[in-house]
Amino acid sequence: MTSIYRRPEPFTGDGNVTKWCLFMRMYINANNPNATDDQIKAALITNLADAACTWAVLQFDAATNTIAGTAGEVATCLITRFTPFADARQAEAELEQIEIMATVTS
Repeated sequence: MTSIYRRPEPFTGDGNVTKWCLFMRMYINANNPNATDDQIKAALITNLADAACTWAVLQFDAATNTIAGTAGEVATCLITRFTPFADARQAEAELEQIEIMATVTS
C-alpha cells in the first residue's frame, strides 16, 4: 500500500516546528501504524538537521545510548525550544487550519 504522506524535510530549527511534528506524526502513522514509542522517537531524532540536530546531540545520554523521554516528550521539547513566543499564535492558527483540512478530506 502506498502512503499519501511524503516524508517531511529534515527540521533544521527554522520554520514551524509544531507543523513539522504533526506532519512527522501523520507520516509515521501512515507508514507504520504499529510503530513503538522508541521507533517514533528515533524517526523524530534522525530527521533533524543543523541547529535542531545540534540540540538533539546535546540531549543524548551516553549511559542509556538514547535521548531520555518518550517520543511525545521529545516532540514537546523540540516545540518548546524552537518555537519563539511571538510565533506561537501563528503556529496555533496554522495547526488549526491543518486540522480543519484533515477533517474535511477524511
